[in-house]
Amino acid sequence: MKENKKMEYNTGNIEKYNTKNPLKRFMLDKFFLKLLQIFSMLIDEEPKTKTVLDMGCGEGVVSNFLYDNFNNLNIRAVDYFEEAIQKAKENNDRNIIFETGDITSLKYKDSSFDVVVSTEVLEHIKFPSVALKELYRVSKKHIILSVPNEPFFCFGNLISGKNIKRLGNPIDHINHWTYLGFKGFVKKNLPQTISIKQYNLFVWTLVVITKNDK
Repeated sequence: MKENKKMEYNTGNIEKYNTKNPLKRFMLDKFFLKLLQIFSMLIDEEPKTKTVLDMGCGEGVVSNFLYDNFNNLNIRAVDYFEEAIQKAKENNDRNIIFETGDITSLKYKDSSFDVVVSTEVLEHIKFPSVALKELYRVSKKHIILSVPNEPFFCFGNLISGKNIKRLGNPIDHINHWTYLGFKGFVKKNLPQTISIKQYNLFVWTLVVITKNDK
């Protein structure tokens, strides 16, 4: 089941990561610090090189961050939009493989990656349960996900004067989860053998899923 080809590329991701708003900058720094802490724990489990899939990589911000902070990651970064991949490749001398792909129909074999990362992606997807199961399928052990934490994400947009006519909701966000609601969504769609660690980053929910079926 492939994503709707009518999806259109926009530069909202670039604007988000390059914001000069001090509050948004604070929240982003908090998000990346937590991502750094999580990866540090996962990497410490085994010192060998880890294979990582960054699915929905956009312009490569998260992939670049991980590459710059860890020297034992083999990263493949994938996005639906060719425009995003081209921007990710521009002036980028890191040893990261950037390519296009569809989150609901991944070309990789089962258990291809030690860690699968997908940040701020599932809220855009028409069939999020299909996408989640694909991420689980290609993961060998860990899946790291983040989505907006509602209603706080939309409220944050409102108070900053963004998307006012849509009550703070970005036009391309078609799925909405509360902090507990997202955990329920994960548990409903994945095997009961998984372990889940969840983090409340106020405007984002971050989840680490561990496969225990092998």
